[in-house]
Amino acid sequence: MPDETRTTADIATAARLLDVSVETLRKRLQRGRMDGVKAADGTWRVVLDEAQLEAAYLEKQDRRMPDMSGMEADFAAIRRGLDELTAEVRTLRHLLEAQRPAEAGGEALAAVEISRETAAELRHVLLDVLEFLRYSQSAQR
Repeated sequence: MPDETRTTADIATAARLLDVSVETLRKRLQRGRMDGVKAADGTWRVVLDEAQLEAAYLEKQDRRMPDMSGMEADFAAIRRGLDELTAEVRTLRHLLEAQRPAEAGGEALAAVEISRETAAELRHVLLDVLEFLRYSQSAQR
């Protein structure tokens, strides 16, 4: 009774199915790490079973999947940068509101005079924003 879970293939076909080179497959046959039979015409045929083919297929699929670990780290760094930026914007908003003259009420922020200390803090925040934007652009490439 033939074994339905095993099949044979020529070396080139088997190498393609297992996603290895023909030379690698020949060495595996010589070392006894793969089963093979010599056919009546003198050529070698590789004995493959379903488990080997499925394992090779799954391994090939895994190699095609992009490495998400690097992307996850990039996203985490962007998230941290965004959280820091949000906190700095919140701080800046509080600083600007504290500098707004009471009589100005709802006038535009451009009309608010700020101290040199506040201007330096604003410059720091804006430089961080630019750095974050540059980083996020390079991460998208």
